[in-house]
Amino acid sequence: MSNKHLTKSMKSKSFPAMALEAAPPKMQSLSRRREFRGLLSGDFVVGLVVFVVVLSFLLPLADDLWRQTSTVSEERHLQGQALSVSDLLLRSPGYPSDWNETTVQSIGLANEEHVLNSTKVLRFLNVLNADYYTAKSRLGLPSAHVNFSVTDKTGAPLVLEGNLTQYTRSEPPTSNAFSVKRLALVQLNATHRQLVNLNVVVWK
Repeated sequence: MSNKHLTKSMKSKSFPAMALEAAPPKMQSLSRRREFRGLLSGDFVVGLVVFVVVLSFLLPLADDLWRQTSTVSEERHLQGQALSVSDLLLRSPGYPSDWNETTVQSIGLANEEHVLNSTKVLRFLNVLNADYYTAKSRLGLPSAHVNFSVTDKTGAPLVLEGNLTQYTRSEPPTSNAFSVKRLALVQLNATHRQLVNLNVVVWK
């Protein structure tokens, strides 16, 4: 066979093979897009799994943090209320200044700052025992509970006119409760004053 016929034969045989190997540009582009979408879909699934795993660890931590923050906030609020009540009792004569069990609008026990009027101490105890919810609202504690006492240097409740100067609504909880102890004098008569502790416990 001549070289000319051999060359033509080779060309005629190799052309279809080349045509099969070289895909059209549109098909190549479509194939690449499919590969890209497959990779993107796989990355998305992996990322989603990682996100869910991380979120499952973070949610309990966030819940604990929220509870701790809420507890601290509640404790600070109770502390502020206890200090406010003790200030009111120690520094204010109340309103009206000569209040009694039926006329009281704001409770205060002081003749002068840090000097307690023994008569008002007893009146306050009478109000607590007769109408606890009215008494604590007059102290600015509509939603909290309160225990109150006046104690001597030994820690025992002071006795005034035969009455113990102590009111215990109930035992406060170990948490969400705040107590304040303040030094004061109680005016026993025109010439005699006694050093005492005024004790307030506030809780919810």
